Amino acid sequence: MRYCISFAGAGERYEVAYRYMDMVSRTSVIQEALVDFFHPDTVFLLATARSQKETVPGIRSRVACCTVVPIPDGKTTEELWEIFRVISQLVQGGDTIIFDLTHGFRTLPFISFLAVTYLQEIRKAVVERVVYGAVSGDKKSADIIDVTGFTRILDWMMAVHSFLAYSEGRDLSSLLNDIQREFHVYVVVQSPKRLKGFGAMIENYSTAMQLARPVDVSAMSREILEDLPGVAQEAAIFAPPLDSILGQVSVVQQFQTSQDAEISIELLEQQLRMIRTLIGKNLILQAISLSREWIVNYSYLVSGLPERDWLEKKSRSSVEHALTYEAERRKKNPNPRIKPNEVTPIMELFPGIDALVKLWSKTSIKRNDLAHCGMNPDGRSMGSVHSDAERVISDIEGFYRDNPPTFSNRSEGEYLNVMG
Repeated sequence: MRYCISFAGAGERYEVAYRYMDMVSRTSVIQEALVDFFHPDTVFLLATARSQKETVPGIRSRVACCTVVPIPDGKTTEELWEIFRVISQLVQGGDTIIFDLTHGFRTLPFISFLAVTYLQEIRKAVVERVVYGAVSGDKKSADIIDVTGFTRILDWMMAVHSFLAYSEGRDLSSLLNDIQREFHVYVVVQSPKRLKGFGAMIENYSTAMQLARPVDVSAMSREILEDLPGVAQEAAIFAPPLDSILGQVSVVQQFQTSQDAEISIELLEQQLRMIRTLIGKNLILQAISLSREWIVNYSYLVSGLPERDWLEKKSRSSVEHALTYEAERRKKNPNPRIKPNEVTPIMELFPGIDALVKLWSKTSIKRNDLAHCGMNPDGRSMGSVHSDAERVISDIEGFYRDNPPTFSNRSEGEYLNVMG
C-alpha cells in the first residue's frame, strides 16, 4: 500500500499554489496537494484534540482518502513516546510512505525523523519522500521541499560504521548504487558516473576481508584508493552526507602492497596488520586461519624458495609438511610415518626453529577447533575462544619481532647451501 503520513496542525490556512517539480496544485489544504502530486491510497492525518476540532473537518472536505489518527499534544516525554508509537504502527513491511512535516509542531519534526528511520529499518517500509510545504511571505505560493536526503544521514553513518568496524560494505555499496540510479532516473543534464562502481569496489573489498584473502584485499585497496579522489568530487555534488565521511574509507591504505606476485617482507607485514584487524573486528576464525597461513608464508620466505611460487599448492604443501614433521619429531612418541622432505634440512637451520614449530602447533590446534565449529569433546569453551586467539596472534607478533626474515631473497644463502 501507498500511504501519506501528515500532521493536521492548527491555525489559519491560506489558499496557495503548491508547487512540486513541474506540477501545481492550488488549495488551502496541503494534504490535497500531496494527493495530487504523490497519489497515496490513504492519508493518515495525525491530529491532536484541538486539530480534530479546528482543521480536520476542512481537510476531510477536500481529501476523501483521509483517515484521522488521534495523537496527544506532545507536551511531556510520555506523550512524545506515544506519538512515536502511533506513527511506528501505521504501516507494515513493504508499504511506501510519503511523510509530510509541514504542520508538525514543537518537537514533532524531530520525532518524525526518528520514526522515519524506525519505519525503514524495523518495519522495512519504503520511505519514498519526506517533504515540507514552505509558504511564501506573501502567502500566495508554496514550494514542496524534498528533505528525503537528510533522513539518509543516519543510513550513511551506519553504513560507514559497519564498513570500518566490521568490514561490512554491502550497505555502503547499496547506498552508492541507489544515489547513482536515482539521478539517472530523475536528472537528465548531470548525474554521477563513479558511485556505483565505487560501491562495487567497497563490497568486493569487504568480502575479501571477511574471507581473509590478503592478496584480494591488497588489490581492492589499490583500486579504492585510485578511485577515491574522483568519487570524492562526485560525492560533494550528489551525496553530501558521504562527502564529510568519505575520507575514513582511506583506512584501507594499510593493506595496500606494491606487488602480490612474490612473497616478501612487505606482504608478511601486511598480513600481520590484517590479522590484527580481523581479531579487532571479532572475526576470530578468519584471524586464526590467516595466522596459520602466515606461518607458512614466513617459513617459505626464509627458506629461500622461489618467491613467485609462494601461492602454488605443491610449494605450500612442502613447507607445511616440513613444519608438521618438525613438530612431530619433538613429541615424546613421534609418528614414524611422518618423514622429512626436501625443505626439512633448510628449516632445521632456522635460528628460531623451536619457537616457530611451537607456534605452528599451537595455531594449527586453534584453527582446527574453530574450523570444526567446536564439534569435538575437547573443544574450547566459548568464553576462551577470543582470549585464545588473542594469545596466538600476540605470540606471532612477538615471534616476528624476535625473528625478522633476514635470510630471505638470497641466491646463495646458507639455507640454500644445504640443498647442495
